[in-house]
Amino acid sequence: LVGPPNLIRELPKIRRLIDRQGDLAMEGAIADLIQEGVIRRYLKKALKQYRRRRDHCVDLFQKELTGYLHFNVPAGGLALWAKFHPGVRLPELSAQLKKQGVYLSDGLFYAPEENAVRMGFGAMTEPEMVRATIILQRTIRSAFPIFARN
Repeated sequence: LVGPPNLIRELPKIRRLIDRQGDLAMEGAIADLIQEGVIRRYLKKALKQYRRRRDHCVDLFQKELTGYLHFNVPAGGLALWAKFHPGVRLPELSAQLKKQGVYLSDGLFYAPEENAVRMGFGAMTEPEMVRATIILQRTIRSAFPIFARN
């Protein structure tokens, strides 16, 4: 599209006023994908992958983090709700992990009285999960004396 910058900036607003229902070509393409079963096959594949990631995360946490946190295995979704041992101060843990390139919520947004956070696994590869879990375990052991091993 060629034109004055102010006109180009305004065109999307004008289009939204004229066409509130969307893009017919896009709607047609999506309808074809639905009718041909492409979306159903993709969803089946994606659910299998997310289930595998969930199971890997659960296995890792049970093996490496028992005693530091508790969680229930979710039937679905892309995250675990992890409740940490009272000896783990989440804001401090979060700050320590950030220095090591691992993001963990400080627990203050959702339910600080529960000492719990949502821990997502959906976007992580298995090697990333292993790395993050080992760093989490080592950081808890080193930052909180109650968990120090002799």
